[in-house]
Amino acid sequence: MQLLTSFKVAYYQTPYLSVAKYTIRKLYNYQQFITAYENLLRSEGVTNSNRSVSTKNITGEILSKDALGVTGDKVWIFVKSGKGLSTVQMINMIGINASWHNEEGDVDNKTPYAQENLTVRLSLSGKIAQEAVKIADQLYVTSPDDWATSIMRKAQVRLETDEND
Repeated sequence: MQLLTSFKVAYYQTPYLSVAKYTIRKLYNYQQFITAYENLLRSEGVTNSNRSVSTKNITGEILSKDALGVTGDKVWIFVKSGKGLSTVQMINMIGINASWHNEEGDVDNKTPYAQENLTVRLSLSGKIAQEAVKIADQLYVTSPDDWATSIMRKAQVRLETDEND
C-alpha cells in the first residue's frame, strides 16, 4: 500500500493562469507578515496574560468593553506574554455583527470601520517605576492593514500612575 504524502502537481492545475508580479509581491509580503505575527503571538511559550487592558477611540469611547473583548462591534483585545516580551493584539470588529453569517455571499458586514488614534491602556501594576519606563521605551506598533510596507514603528507612550493599582 502506497501512502500519498504530498501533492505531486497543483491541485487546480491551470497552465494558462498568470498572475501579475505586483500581486505575487503583495501575496509574498502578506505571508511574511502573517509568519512574523504567528511567531510572535502564537509560538511556543507565549501565553495569555492577566494584565488589564482597554482601548478607547479619540472621543474617549471604550471600544473593548469586556474582559476578553470578544463581542461583536468592538475591538477585540488580547494580551500575550512570553520569551521576554509582552504583546497587545487588537482585532477591529467595529461595524461587524458577531452573529452574522455569509450564507448568501453578501458583501455587507465584511469590512470593519477603520479606527485611528486609539488609546490603549495597559496595566503595569506590580512594576516599579524604572521597569515601567523600560517597558514603555520598548513599545512598538505594527498592522497588517498596510502589510505591503508594514514595519514596526515606535509608539507614542505616556506613563500614568493609578491610585487604584
